[in-house]
Amino acid sequence: MNLQFGDLTLDGFKTVRSPFNMKIESFGFPRRHGSVARDFGFLGPRVISFDGEVVKSTAADLDSYLDGLYRRLLELGRDKLYIRFADRFIWAIMRDMDPGHDAARAPALAAQVALRFLCEDPFFYSTTEDIYSQAGVPTNPFTFSVANNGEAPTPMRIEIKAVGG
Repeated sequence: MNLQFGDLTLDGFKTVRSPFNMKIESFGFPRRHGSVARDFGFLGPRVISFDGEVVKSTAADLDSYLDGLYRRLLELGRDKLYIRFADRFIWAIMRDMDPGHDAARAPALAAQVALRFLCEDPFFYSTTEDIYSQAGVPTNPFTFSVANNGEAPTPMRIEIKAVGG
């Protein structure tokens, strides 16, 4: 599996869990059966988990690698997380890292590592953005169209830059 966080390539991870959390609230009212809920659920933040194994030739190498990995993931803060595909990413920050040891193996040489990333924005983004630029407003009202090539309704990102003249 191709797994990259920022400029750091993470090797040895074999499983990924990426559940979709929905933000659906229901409201109950006195003297009314059931509750009232929205007709459409919005995606909430995601927690993406990875499990894998790190094997090194010595205990010192394993400890050094795990310490370095933890420090580097902390240094990166919020960054782009690429999973399987190099042309799309999700914004993420490391939530926690759990280096465990398998009791059936030489604990000094192998560690079972679990990484969890918090993604406050649940959508993957393309590495290339479509950009439309218009100098001046030729008609009133000014209109343009945007194609959402994804499979979920999501608001688009619009940047308006006013240039004085």
